[in-house]
Amino acid sequence: MLVALTSRFVFGFLLVSLGLLQSLAGGQSESSLPPGWQAFENCPVRAERVVDVPALESGLLASVDVDQNQAVQEDAVLARLDEDIAQLSQRLAQYELQSANALAADNSDIDFHQFAMEQREEEYRNYERIATRFSDSELRQKKLAWEQAKVALVRAKHSQQRAAVDAQLKAASLEAAKISLKRRSVTAPLSGVVSKRYKHAGQWVQAGEPILQITDLSRLVIDRSIPIDAFKLHALLEAEVRVQFIDNSSGKTVVVQGEVASYDHEVSAKGLSRIHIRVQNRQVDGSWLLLPGMNVKVFLNSGQDIDFGKTNAPGSEQTVFTRATITRSEIN
Repeated sequence: MLVALTSRFVFGFLLVSLGLLQSLAGGQSESSLPPGWQAFENCPVRAERVVDVPALESGLLASVDVDQNQAVQEDAVLARLDEDIAQLSQRLAQYELQSANALAADNSDIDFHQFAMEQREEEYRNYERIATRFSDSELRQKKLAWEQAKVALVRAKHSQQRAAVDAQLKAASLEAAKISLKRRSVTAPLSGVVSKRYKHAGQWVQAGEPILQITDLSRLVIDRSIPIDAFKLHALLEAEVRVQFIDNSSGKTVVVQGEVASYDHEVSAKGLSRIHIRVQNRQVDGSWLLLPGMNVKVFLNSGQDIDFGKTNAPGSEQTVFTRATITRSEIN
């Protein structure tokens, strides 16, 4: 009896497992789409961050160190401008700073005028104690000499203060020269792939002129036009999304996660607004699964009761499907 019950249990488990495998293989019906989810076909993919990397200084392009389609990391050196004049300017600024620092640190002039003032004061005090032996004119001359020594000391201190300020200016000039030299190395503002090369080594470039273009493929955006009378746009922000497409290298169906990042605050004449779905891309064997320009199927967890009669509004760029091509288990 126990053996018979065990056999029936095993047979039933195999039947359930077989049914689950068949559903995962793609033989689903409309009921396989969980409540609150909608499916949209032919949604275009684009890169969210595409940056033209410019030259920050004008000059001769000495080298371009990356090739098209090459992956680069943020702050990696992409190209270099000729640095001869910039290096010379930096050395000159460094020598000027050394000279200015030496002058600012020299207290000999102040020490001399300090000593001279003390001597003049002592002479005046001595004359003052025995004023009866000297005329008033001689006493006034000694006091005037003392006052002149005071002024000379103040001027010496002011001169040293100006030398200290000049040293600070030379230090700033040196920093500017260093920055100018550093700006002749063109670095990547973000991690990504070199999608275009505008310039080659040996060409002259102006400051602000683009040399390369970098596309960040790690984070992509999928656009979808939807009728505003069928969806509450503000309620879709951060809504859960699944993106389905065919991997060209393996031919397998791939599903990646995403969310609604934003929507356009503008409605077309046909009553459509565009939502933007941000997707975190993945790499397999060094290749990105999703690429800009691909058309994918999007499953949106809107959590709303949708009137699908309205979602097929005339003039919609894409067709809405209520039948799923992924199962509940893939969505969840």
